[in-house]
Amino acid sequence: MESQYRIRIKNGEFEVEIESTDQKFVETKLKEYASLKQETPNVSREISTITVSLAKFIKDHNINNQVQKFLAAAVYLSEKGKTFMKTSDVNLALKDAGQNRLANASECLNQNIKKGYLDKTGSNEFMVTVHGKEQFGIDI
Repeated sequence: MESQYRIRIKNGEFEVEIESTDQKFVETKLKEYASLKQETPNVSREISTITVSLAKFIKDHNINNQVQKFLAAAVYLSEKGKTFMKTSDVNLALKDAGQNRLANASECLNQNIKKGYLDKTGSNEFMVTVHGKEQFGIDI
């Protein structure tokens, strides 16, 4: 039987639990979240690496499916200062950008979590991972 590694971090309303059979993965995520703890949630960053509209961001990255479109919108929101978000935030951003509605935003979220591009943080919220940002050439 494989060992399970689990860590749970709670700080105010921010809560995240990481569980895996891969100890390195858990340690990497712990370091990633420890660096976020120093940031104040939902406060805009001084510099955003994205200077175009969401619609142009999606077009420039040749997004060809809904899972990628969901991730693109989440990355966009993250780069605009929204650290923690809900599927409704992504849906609203896409609507405001004149994009077609996602057929199943929750499934898009789950697919991106499985790929390691997004992480659930508790309370129906999620955040973009380093790997998610790397899909769009954004380094942190």
